[in-house]
Amino acid sequence: MARYCIVAPTQILTELADTGLIGSNHLLLAHDIVKSQHQLIYHTLFHPDSKIKLHLEQIILDNSVVETGKPVDLNLISDAAKIVVPTCVALPDRYLDTNGTISDSTKALDPWSEEFENGDLMYIPQGRTPEDFFKACTAEPLMSDQRIRWWGIPRNIVQHHGTRRNAIELVRALNPHRKIHLFGFSDSLYDDIVCARHPFVESIDSAVPLRQRTQFPSAELVGPRGAWWEEGKLTALALHNIQAARDIFGI
Repeated sequence: MARYCIVAPTQILTELADTGLIGSNHLLLAHDIVKSQHQLIYHTLFHPDSKIKLHLEQIILDNSVVETGKPVDLNLISDAAKIVVPTCVALPDRYLDTNGTISDSTKALDPWSEEFENGDLMYIPQGRTPEDFFKACTAEPLMSDQRIRWWGIPRNIVQHHGTRRNAIELVRALNPHRKIHLFGFSDSLYDDIVCARHPFVESIDSAVPLRQRTQFPSAELVGPRGAWWEEGKLTALALHNIQAARDIFGI
């Protein structure tokens, strides 16, 4: 069974910690961690030296490309990593841009591996077509470098390829020594559930269960976050949906 990694703003994370329901697995956004008003909260919840000793197993530090339009640079993600001490750091990728992703991840590989020597690196191949995705997956040294210990499969694969299952099988065949993480829920919860339960998949992340207006699982399509990140609250429905997601995907 995979792990469900919560994606949530600081006010909800704090409430979850206070109620003992924050869980062990999280995906955190680098650009949000370094905001001055958030740094203390993130440090308190996720830094191993914090007085609050949460049972944390997996902390993926995301490069914030979806939220900001481009991946953050080494300085920013390094500052974020000092605050939360992640177990895994996502290399820079570019949305549906095969060549840009290959170039950015290759350039980042040496400096990022030196900076995050105590955390695993994750490579997120991108491609609008299966052929482009295959090109991104087989690019050297990204396909075989042992410093990369995770594959990340983006949610846009479902929109453009129909399913993430083929991508999972492909990356596993190309480098079976890496763990596999699914980034976000797609517009097909059916595919998300089936693929997250794949024996090769370690984890999946999403804020959708916390934002849905109906009980999870549901076919309801949840739109853009809007002001939810700043104004969202931990509701009884959100608590129900978090537990439902953990029952399906794993805690």
